[in-house]
Amino acid sequence: MGNAQYSTRATMVEHVTISSTQPFEEVQAKLAALAPRIDDGNLHAIAIR
Repeated sequence: MGNAQYSTRATMVEHVTISSTQPFEEVQAKLAALAPRIDDGNLHAIAIR
């Protein structure tokens, strides 16, 4: 790995605060169900960029 190369790229992140009277676990489960799953292949592709 003597010829390793890397690059960096800035990414904007927006933080969101959610207030709810529901238990945390219930809200977390509902949000997880709404968010699309990123498969491991895509995570690998992102990581090697």
